[in-house]
Amino acid sequence: EHVSVLHGGLRDPEPPVGGALRIQLGTAAIDALEQVAVRLISEQDLAALLPNPLLEQPARISVTNANWDSLVVDLTPVAGKLDLTVALVGVNITVEIGVGQNPALPAVVGVERINVTGALVPRIVEGRLEADIPEDQLEVELVGLMVALDEIDDFGDPNQEANLLEQVIGAALTFAISDRIPGALEGLLGRLDDPFEFSVLGATLAIELLPEVLVVSERGLGVRIGVDVNLVGAPNPPSELPGYLSTPSAWNGVPDTDQLGVAVDDDLLNAVLFQLWRSGVLLPVIDQAFIQSGGPELNILANLLQTMAQDAEPGFDRNTPLAAVTRLPLPIAVRVRKGADERIGLELGIAGLELSLRTDDAAARTILDGSATLLVAGDLGVTVGANNDLGLVLEIPEGGFATAFDVVTEALRGAREAAVEARTETLLDAIGAFVPGLLQGLALPTIELVQFGAITVGTAPQDPNFLILDVSVQ
Repeated sequence: EHVSVLHGGLRDPEPPVGGALRIQLGTAAIDALEQVAVRLISEQDLAALLPNPLLEQPARISVTNANWDSLVVDLTPVAGKLDLTVALVGVNITVEIGVGQNPALPAVVGVERINVTGALVPRIVEGRLEADIPEDQLEVELVGLMVALDEIDDFGDPNQEANLLEQVIGAALTFAISDRIPGALEGLLGRLDDPFEFSVLGATLAIELLPEVLVVSERGLGVRIGVDVNLVGAPNPPSELPGYLSTPSAWNGVPDTDQLGVAVDDDLLNAVLFQLWRSGVLLPVIDQAFIQSGGPELNILANLLQTMAQDAEPGFDRNTPLAAVTRLPLPIAVRVRKGADERIGLELGIAGLELSLRTDDAAARTILDGSATLLVAGDLGVTVGANNDLGLVLEIPEGGFATAFDVVTEALRGAREAAVEARTETLLDAIGAFVPGLLQGLALPTIELVQFGAITVGTAPQDPNFLILDVSVQ
């Protein structure tokens, strides 16, 4: 009997996993970004955002309120930037104007239409994502300016008045657009340079995202990101192995989608599992304290341990407490797979698992020792958290566990060996049920400001070891 496990070359765990995440904002996702920008500008208290006064010479002018009938933001991806057009219709801006020592008086400025054109330029600077709108490329056009300043003394030439107010309105809109629209892009890109942490089985891992390459083209905006994975609270402990399972990739692209596409290299999942393995928390000791801490399902596990002991030693006293101690000399390895029904999932291989059944008392007498291999195959799903973070969930179908166990206790070889091994494989299936939990807490970058629609899971045609999430946004 044998179980095939995953195999491949090893990758040094210390450097970041280059290109482990790929994100593409297609044209439909950029359309959603436009609506986010409209919302952010509309919700902003423009008067609170602007300096006060906005202009001091030749008159003190402050903006106290601004509203409009409609606002449209258009972003068009071209080589290296997103061309920006903002149109406001039916604009009314309340200002306060003071000249010399005269008190400031209110005035209402009406504009039929304001057109703003410019460019949103995203880039990576020293490993951080930045996006800005160069003010020297931002142009503001006012159509149909209407203003009455008859009650404001000493304001001067009417033409000069109009020019001053055009400057004020242009400065106000430049300030608001330059502040709000880049923030919308950074929010939609998921805070790509913000580290985050998650915990599994008592070990906490720190995930640092390192943007490497950003490209804007007519297809949208694509980002390739390296990921650094480390244990929190202490230096990474030394390992007997030089690294984790890795599959070299020649693919340098991003998902091909007009929506939001996220690609995840299974090397990243292996890096996470490697750090959990070297922390020593992966497999619990199934002793009486562990069993009593759980529910009825752990009582079933306790009965299984007793049956294993009786198979190994006929007449074994069922009142004797037992413990199953496991040791994992090799890390769990994972690989993206596509099933016969085209469903996307993961295969997780556990090789060389050492299992020892002993009494859970002061004597700690060994009942049996053995070595096991497990292959777990499951289907992948996607969860959306309360903070709009995307997570992975692994569902194990019936027959998703393949297990092989060999007794190495010499006294048990022979007539009782097959019975002991069969019972132990049942135990290993129960232990393997914890494997899907290893992905819990592993969140992908948080995508703020938008709502998710349909999410489909696939693999990259260029490299099947990359998991692809295609997410519609609105």
